[in-house]
Amino acid sequence: MTGYLCRKFNHYEDSWLPNGKIRPKYGIAYRMAEVYLNYVEAMNELDRSYTVNGVTVERDAAEMKRCFNLIRHRVGLPGITDEDVANPARMRELIERERLLELMWEGRRYFDTRRNKTAVIHENEEVTGLDVSALSSDPEQFYTVSNLH
Repeated sequence: MTGYLCRKFNHYEDSWLPNGKIRPKYGIAYRMAEVYLNYVEAMNELDRSYTVNGVTVERDAAEMKRCFNLIRHRVGLPGITDEDVANPARMRELIERERLLELMWEGRRYFDTRRNKTAVIHENEEVTGLDVSALSSDPEQFYTVSNLH
């Protein structure tokens, strides 16, 4: 146990008490944020322009910045800069981090780390969590970050 809990799919009116009411949930098949992140990631990996059936596709920095910032601005976070977009390696890091946070608890991380060939790095990191063994006599101890073995 890490002490971290997922509240992403809980409705504030849900009651887990006996005979309590739980509101129906709807599964989201595909999120627009994921569409934007996939689009930006694909565009970031283009090394030249490609023309297929008369349609030309190329790395468009302005479009990448616009789509990425749609996700960031929606939640009140600052957007990325032109300098970030100009550097493909930096954009790769930003996209990976944004996918980690935006799509958390949605079952995408496993596939992202394999596609980006970073699984061996991320899955060998120390696992940290809160001190769930803290006693009620010392509640502040709960917030001590510790390594889990």
